[in-house]
Amino acid sequence: MVDELSLVLSPVTDGNSGTASIFTQVPGWGAGKPVEFDLKAVERIGNGGLYLRCVVQNAKWTE
Repeated sequence: MVDELSLVLSPVTDGNSGTASIFTQVPGWGAGKPVEFDLKAVERIGNGGLYLRCVVQNAKWTE
């Protein structure tokens, strides 16, 4: 179970198709409804990067 999400964004991209996404559904887990997050904090880092802290708004897990 996840109760908080920390995400670092960098202002670059490689442009390749087929690259990994941030989230992937785990085989065997129910589809359920999407997990929603509330933004808790934003911090500017480095040369244009962002550090985001989010808390889960509707954590409901199905097996």
